[in-house]
Amino acid sequence: MELISFGPNVSFKDGVTFHVHAAGCAHLRQQPYASLVRNSDAGGDTFEASTVAEVTEFHYPASDFDYDPDDEVDSAAYRDDATIFPCTKIK
Repeated sequence: MELISFGPNVSFKDGVTFHVHAAGCAHLRQQPYASLVRNSDAGGDTFEASTVAEVTEFHYPASDFDYDPDDEVDSAAYRDDATIFPCTKIK
């Protein structure tokens, strides 16, 4: 599924670094996303993913951040740094 990620340079009220939506999600037409979609410097990176592990690997490649992506405990700090919205259908 094609996803769009905002961050890490965006300040979200929930304290997480990244917000991940499905590309074409209705929320992307609302603030604060609408202005971010128009401003490519603020975020809006698109990528393909179908699992939480793939989203985590997109933001924090295991080869660069020294963790085991298959170990839930080891990758938790990185995994929990993103809010993955229901529009992605990723659980």
